Amino acid sequence: MVVCRVYTDALKPSALVDRLELERVLGGHKWHIQATCASSGDGVYDAMESLSRLVKDFHHDQRTRYYR
Repeated sequence: MVVCRVYTDALKPSALVDRLELERVLGGHKWHIQATCASSGDGVYDAMESLSRLVKDFHHDQRTRYYR
């Protein structure tokens, strides 16, 4: 999970993905990038919702592997 703060002159999330080479680094792992603003709270709920989904998916994948 990548949470990035929003600035007026900041990189867009897609540019940050490119700059950090997240698609290459994170390869086959599930991940999510979310722009947020701490002062207004914009994007924070969405980030936590995505984190929750990623954790649930991870636990589901772990149980599925265990019972195969």
